[in-house]
Amino acid sequence: MLSQRCLITKDVVIPRLLAQFHAESQSTLQPIDLTQAENHLLRDEVLEIVHRELANSFLSKARQSLAGFLNAEFVPARPLEPSHLVLTSGASEAISILAHHLCNAGDGVLLAAPYWSGLDLALETRSQARAVPVDIPLQDIFSLQSIQYYEQALAASSIPIRAILVTNPHNPLGQCYPEPVLEALLQFCAHHGLHYISDEVYALCSFDHIQGAEPFRSITALTKAKNPCPTTHAVYSLSKDFGCSGLRLVCPLLAGNPDIVMGSALIANASVSSLTTAVVPKLLTHWKLHGYINENRRRLDKAYRSVQQFLEARGLDHVPVSAGLCVFARLGSRGTVQEETILLQELAKVNLKLIPGSFYHFCQTGWFRIVFSAPSWEMEVALGRLRIALDSVEEKLPGSAEQL
Repeated sequence: MLSQRCLITKDVVIPRLLAQFHAESQSTLQPIDLTQAENHLLRDEVLEIVHRELANSFLSKARQSLAGFLNAEFVPARPLEPSHLVLTSGASEAISILAHHLCNAGDGVLLAAPYWSGLDLALETRSQARAVPVDIPLQDIFSLQSIQYYEQALAASSIPIRAILVTNPHNPLGQCYPEPVLEALLQFCAHHGLHYISDEVYALCSFDHIQGAEPFRSITALTKAKNPCPTTHAVYSLSKDFGCSGLRLVCPLLAGNPDIVMGSALIANASVSSLTTAVVPKLLTHWKLHGYINENRRRLDKAYRSVQQFLEARGLDHVPVSAGLCVFARLGSRGTVQEETILLQELAKVNLKLIPGSFYHFCQTGWFRIVFSAPSWEMEVALGRLRIALDSVEEKLPGSAEQL
């Protein structure tokens, strides 16, 4: 179930390193290690400026605080230990590392479309795996009907499929997966011998705008076995939930697979800054932490309402949002290639940047992702520019009142 790269790391690289640097000694003398090319001659002076804790204990404290935070928020079936976490410098980096260990070059990973296009790079750059979009009607993505589309994509694939990647809450659709669907996806993976990667970077960005909206449920909370499943992996980041994209810290949750934990730690070694590991424990143990989380949800809800009102006032279709930072909307009444092309031209004229759904592997034209978590004044200006662009499109389309 592991890639050839991961097997080489597990069976060759790690044993070689252990044999080279951790050989057992029968001597009772204090060991002297002259294998590491380190300069100790100026260390005392430097330590007066940069305390040893900044390089060492903060990393441990970051893992401890993250484990405690995730246990409280995710309520995993088995409590997470600091040793289950590997700290990386970003969610894309974490997914890239997972793909490196799970996929051989040319292997595929199934993703329900639409999905954030950055996942293509995360999967393909290091591991040379391939993202395989699964075209699912919007009304079926969060239902049990979606499983049949995964089955069809798996059967039709011309390359080996090693995993599925599920973003929950979803980007760009802004909803959480119902628990029965998550369970069904896990069963699908178990039946076909696939790994399950859960991208949970929007975990705490859910809000109560839609009555009866599904709450977020981490995949770690659905692993009922006493020992976590070695083929289920989750990725969590602070960047979305706390608005701190500059603090590059992500942790793949790998409780059930020590081989991948060790291999991932080797790749991610020293990728997280000391400043970040110093700040994170303070943030996650701050007495206002839950107040920050609730305030973030309130502000996201308010920001989404303003965009929702704009879309509804113009009669534009969109996927109702209950989580995340963006809304997926059809910006036009016709849904034609011509309409989308003209809209992109008009958006460029008013200097408003939106990404069409085709960039997210969505098969229908006219759909765009609108991020609504920008500052409120900027969103007000953006919606004004979008109004101008949409009005211009209506004037230029054949058959419009301006053309008659």
